[in-house]
Amino acid sequence: MLTFNSIEKKAVMTTDGKVVGSMVGCMVDDANWSVNVLNVELTKEISEFLGTKGSMLKSPIVGVKPSQIGTVGDAVMLNVPLSDLKGNVEELVQQKKGILSSL
Repeated sequence: MLTFNSIEKKAVMTTDGKVVGSMVGCMVDDANWSVNVLNVELTKEISEFLGTKGSMLKSPIVGVKPSQIGTVGDAVMLNVPLSDLKGNVEELVQQKKGILSSL
């Protein structure tokens, strides 16, 4: 079993060897205590590639679904290439906009 402290700040990599950022948090469903999204702080290059925006002083943080995590060792290895991550990050951004507009 892993604790979050043991994976926090680890590099996050895709199957094609791209370092996309580092693990910085997660979102937990408090109804059943399951992890819904792992938060990844993107590198500047990957942020530009994915079309995400952070603030002037902070890199953007995006959500990655737990089903996209392959293995955890010295780094968090995703089980998808960068091209597949792009589609999923855009999907998560749209979901977040939908949630915010419904408030």
